[in-house]
Amino acid sequence: MVARNIISLLLLILPFLLLSPCSAKSELDGGESLVAPGYLENGRFTLRMQLNCNLVLRYDSVVVWCSGTAGRGTDCRATMQRNGNFVIRSGSTKVWETNSAGAIGTYVLVLKDNGNLVIYKGQGQIIWERGTRACTAVPTMAPLKNASSIPADVATIKP
Repeated sequence: MVARNIISLLLLILPFLLLSPCSAKSELDGGESLVAPGYLENGRFTLRMQLNCNLVLRYDSVVVWCSGTAGRGTDCRATMQRNGNFVIRSGSTKVWETNSAGAIGTYVLVLKDNGNLVIYKGQGQIIWERGTRACTAVPTMAPLKNASSIPADVATIKP
């Protein structure tokens, strides 16, 4: 009887174990958020929303890019909005964004296996990409679509 109950319990739990992600996610669809210590991962690259409100991209353990928003808020979240803008907010306060907002549609933020962070619209149109700029301590916002969120005078790091 005990063995039968254990088997029944395992059969009940098994579908949940199979549906739980065994590998890390590399994309955020419109409406999804990264809340600290949430992350995206692709190969050796990890994009993590840190508890200090900084969004950091690492190649193994080396920081190759960050939003420069450390200390700018609490309980921060990075959200891929349904209008194509990727935004870091502390409560309702915007502390960083890609400035890639457009019409409501289908957008996805993708961490590529080369470390590039790209926002795609619809069937693959690139509307913003991080490029390969380095991390800076100064919080910045992308001035143009398809532009990096880090100023042009910051050195490039290529892993």
